[in-house]
Amino acid sequence: AFLIPASANLALAVATPSSLSPGDPLPHSLALYVSLLALAFAATSCSRAGLYCNHQDLSPRYASVLLGITNTAGAFPGLLGVWITGVLLDNTGSWAYALFLPTIFFQIFGAAIYFKFASGEKQSWG
Repeated sequence: AFLIPASANLALAVATPSSLSPGDPLPHSLALYVSLLALAFAATSCSRAGLYCNHQDLSPRYASVLLGITNTAGAFPGLLGVWITGVLLDNTGSWAYALFLPTIFFQIFGAAIYFKFASGEKQSWG
């Protein structure tokens, strides 16, 4: 659920021109860009399938507290990411550097953390 979107974003980063002014023709068909974005979003949604039930698996007693913590932790990147993307886009003029490459980094980082630490086993404290 992380590596497929990272691959689609990598393809988007490669396919997107480094600078594009309004009215300039796209180097590839619009269908390619839309298909890659759709693939990335569809595959990302697969990671949500186990998100909310995993809190209950880990600790039925503290599932609500765990959900509150993870939702709060997940909200901060959403707040900061928009601002950082805007700063990167203003400084580089490239969607690849501003959006796609940072997204790839965080998807691969998320996959590494998941592979290292993920568990659905009930914890002793829960």
